[in-house]
Amino acid sequence: MVRHLLLLVLFPAITAAAPVPKTLKAAGPNGTWEVVEQHSRGNKVKPNYTTRWTIDGDKLSIERVAQAGAVVRPAANPPTYSLVKPDPAKPGEVDYTITYENGARTRTYPGRLEVDGDTLKFCYEPRNDGDRPAECKPTETNVYYEFRRAAADGKDK
Repeated sequence: MVRHLLLLVLFPAITAAAPVPKTLKAAGPNGTWEVVEQHSRGNKVKPNYTTRWTIDGDKLSIERVAQAGAVVRPAANPPTYSLVKPDPAKPGEVDYTITYENGARTRTYPGRLEVDGDTLKFCYEPRNDGDRPAECKPTETNVYYEFRRAAADGKDK
């Protein structure tokens, strides 16, 4: 009986002192991320520019920089982007929305987003009527990105 009481008293203290897994330490998706791998409908993409995403809550900004250093995007009238959680009870599920021409046209795609430390994986179905990916990996039908967190000064970590 005394041993059981001792366990009840000590167990919370032991677990509170246990190290926190890396995935729980992560700041989540907020921040700046640089694409390290990209696939589109089963094909690996090797762009000649660097893509950076900056996520702030539901807001997403995308910047593409050519290898020569010139900004490819944002353009003069860039689309706006968002990553919205449709159901907070379902972690990882996001709706990726692109709004063109100052709101004249909007497309929303069912997606999945996973953060593990300094790695972010994101995939979506490019058809509006597509099913949300069950897991975040490249397939024959989806668009897949893998990112690494960029350093605070904009240079790679």
